Amino acid sequence: MYIRHKFIFILPVVFASLISGYSQVSLMAYLDAGKNVILSDSYASSSILASYTFSKFALSPGVSYIFEGHKGSRFEGCLLNGSRQLNFFRRTFDIGAFYLHRPLSEIIKENNWGVYAEHIGKRFEILIGNQFRYYRLITSEDLQAELKRKPDIISENWNIIYSFHYRIISNTSWQLSVSVTNMDYFIIEQETNPLFNIKVSYKFRNKVMPYISYWHRKAGMFNLKANHFGYHFRLGLEWELSAF
Repeated sequence: MYIRHKFIFILPVVFASLISGYSQVSLMAYLDAGKNVILSDSYASSSILASYTFSKFALSPGVSYIFEGHKGSRFEGCLLNGSRQLNFFRRTFDIGAFYLHRPLSEIIKENNWGVYAEHIGKRFEILIGNQFRYYRLITSEDLQAELKRKPDIISENWNIIYSFHYRIISNTSWQLSVSVTNMDYFIIEQETNPLFNIKVSYKFRNKVMPYISYWHRKAGMFNLKANHFGYHFRLGLEWELSAF
């Protein structure tokens, strides 16, 4: 059913192979396990992402699957991100755009588009951008004919996305960092619902870096009333491959 989404991950591999000698490839895989107020059971998810860098351009596809207790596993989403490195005021920025597809249920599909600018320094990483979200209600052809209209589409435009990341320890193989953001690879929250994250990683000489992180999510953090929403732990691995 979701074979077409695999092309988002496969096509950049073919493209990268055509630019031999100028591309750098890195892979990342991680497992999440946690709980929130929406899902009655604890959940787990697995994701894999790749990054293909050539010259000052980068292309990053990814896919994710979620396991919801007794409900079994299902496709959670696919991501495609592209960026270009530019210099402004003697600083380097990544200017990029992304597309994220998430099937929330059998009849509700979510599509996200966005643009952003990101600056990565020695200790600070700052990202700011705009995101556009569209929910589509998928109904049967008979029902659509009866209603004499196309599937319903609900849009959310000009949502602000942000990420503020600080490395507490960054001058050794060990790294310790904290961040506040309203987005993750396969999650984009409202501006008032930030995620708090603390991450510990270790980078080996062969450019393999395992890491573990804890994510905590509040509902309505910047409103008068903030409620606990959920949390999850992440165990991941990043691997920088040699240029080819």
